[in-house]
Amino acid sequence: MAKIKISSISEQCHVQKGFGQDGCLGSNCDDACCRYGADFDRAAFDLVFSHRELVESLTEIKLEYCFEDEWSGYRDYLGGDSIRSNVGPGGYCVFHAPEGKGCVLYKLVFNHQVSRRILPSVCRLYPLTWDGGELAVYNESDDGDIIEPGCVCLDPDKSSASNLLVTQKHEIADIFDLASHACACR
Repeated sequence: MAKIKISSISEQCHVQKGFGQDGCLGSNCDDACCRYGADFDRAAFDLVFSHRELVESLTEIKLEYCFEDEWSGYRDYLGGDSIRSNVGPGGYCVFHAPEGKGCVLYKLVFNHQVSRRILPSVCRLYPLTWDGGELAVYNESDDGDIIEPGCVCLDPDKSSASNLLVTQKHEIADIFDLASHACACR
């Protein structure tokens, strides 16, 4: 599967601290970034359906009700398209853990050895984002996206000493083709 081409990396990516050892589960943000659903790339969508029984047992929702009706047509995703997950009755993405913090898809990765590609790229990279070949931090987005208050990476006592490019380097390497000389591993 072709990776997403990135030709520039914003300076903010080099200075914004990343998640500490507790990751986003150590955050006090009440999973605010999960309130919108997530843009699933083709690879993640296909993996969700290939693990249908397990996913449905964790969400208690049939997969037919988990996604919007149409693909976005936006080519800047793994597999060349994306589809958004729906928001469930609790006000969170339908894949949000019914018992509280976190996501059932992360549980599949950690507890059932399912490929990390089942996780939407936007979730794997948060609070990094990309658009038009540039890797940036959510706070830099023209869409008004922000890093949610309470996020671990904003808390100097819980964030990593390393920047987002270091803490997210494995995800960056899996998702992006860094076409420029900018190194994501400082």
